[in-house]
Amino acid sequence: MLAVGVIAGVSTLLVLALLLVAVLAAGQRARAAADLSALAAAGSLVRGEGEREACAAAGTVARHNGGSLRTCRTELVGTDPWPRVRVTVTSEVPGTPWEATAEAVGGAAALTG
Repeated sequence: MLAVGVIAGVSTLLVLALLLVAVLAAGQRARAAADLSALAAAGSLVRGEGEREACAAAGTVARHNGGSLRTCRTELVGTDPWPRVRVTVTSEVPGTPWEATAEAVGGAAALTG
């Protein structure tokens, strides 16, 4: 009977460890997809494309990197002529109803005095 309890306890710990690894991997995937999506969108804007095209590029990059684009918006930073784009990307945690979310900014950086 003790052996059954030990096996159940070890199995529970193993499942929890695997779940933790899945959450961490999904978070990393979401961060990488958000960073690359923001850079792709900023590149589109610098080439003179509009917000729609830039956000479409961000969505494509997010999908190719295991994520899903949730938000995409462009903005100007102060008097700087270079645009900035902010994206939010989610990535599913396999085997769960959870999603990892990451936000990234690409383009011009705000300079502080």
